[in-house]
Amino acid sequence: MDKTKELIAIIKPNGNFEIDFDEKRSKSNIQDFGYYEDLLKSFREDKYETLFLLGLEGYDQSLSISFRYLLDSCLLFIKELSRDPAIEFLRENITMEINEAKVEEQIEKAPYMIG
Repeated sequence: MDKTKELIAIIKPNGNFEIDFDEKRSKSNIQDFGYYEDLLKSFREDKYETLFLLGLEGYDQSLSISFRYLLDSCLLFIKELSRDPAIEFLRENITMEINEAKVEEQIEKAPYMIG
């Protein structure tokens, strides 16, 4: 079997997160590494903007489970943010709360991952 790399999310003990490549065994090398290398570079420059833009674009289901979970968490934030009518006026100064039940549901979906 060939070895290939996949982009994974890593949750740190302080709650912060990073993404990086991890080796895995695969029958084929199907990922477009140029795209993922650019994504990693963008993430290292401004991870919140990168995740926000990925949330707006949608993402490829071939991403690792841990990375998809990170993006799904961002999508929850984007969805809740877009429902707040004050966003138009407050922009970057807006504060918001996500329903505790939705947060708990997202936590329960957490896959096994580094961190």
